Amino acid sequence: MEELQRLQSGLIRTYTDDFAKYASTAKHKYLKKVYYSAPQMAGRRYKYSHVNPGIEAKSLKEALGLLCDAFFFKKFLRPNPA
Repeated sequence: MEELQRLQSGLIRTYTDDFAKYASTAKHKYLKKVYYSAPQMAGRRYKYSHVNPGIEAKSLKEALGLLCDAFFFKKFLRPNPA
């Protein structure tokens, strides 16, 4: 089990290290913020203010879009109640 956790941690670290290859330094920090906050918000409405209230929603929305484009995450739209 410890070996599996070590491998998983290494994989996650590799993913986040690769963010620098695809984004400027400023965007890189937003990608990391969104990446690490997403598991806590799984199954709930994603609110940018829950990621970090001090960061502009526009920057976080762009980061989330990039991660969705890279197939890290998938957006699910909730149907409107009738």
